Amino acid sequence: MRSIRCSKRHEELVRRLGNRPFQSMREFMCFAAKLGFERGDPIEMDSEITDIVDGRIFSNSAIAMDVLYSIGLASSPSISILDDDKEEDLISSFEGYAETGLSYIQEILLDNPSETDSINVLIKEITKQYLTDKHIQIEVDPHTVKF
Repeated sequence: MRSIRCSKRHEELVRRLGNRPFQSMREFMCFAAKLGFERGDPIEMDSEITDIVDGRIFSNSAIAMDVLYSIGLASSPSISILDDDKEEDLISSFEGYAETGLSYIQEILLDNPSETDSINVLIKEITKQYLTDKHIQIEVDPHTVKF
């Protein structure tokens, strides 16, 4: 399996958030891909891209591979996306949704420049976006969140 890539403009974001509270950049990229899938259409990467997670490291996680397969299946009209000769399409689909998620995360952080704790900002904004019942109050200590 080849490395998972992202646009060069997201590299610093992935490296910064990929180890807190996420256990690794692999987990952060899975989060970004799931968030991107929820947000809508995949975004093509910029012309400048970077390898962000080695393919061997990514494929060593059953959970990461489940996310990869789930996004591939949900976004493809055919189960053949899981065929060995379609691996590039599968990974590209994952990367496109990760790109959508990373762009959204970057937008949230840019819209809240006075906040110094990026994780707290993300938790607040994503909770606000995805919880429709306004009576639900969630208090989260971002230092205790594990993904």
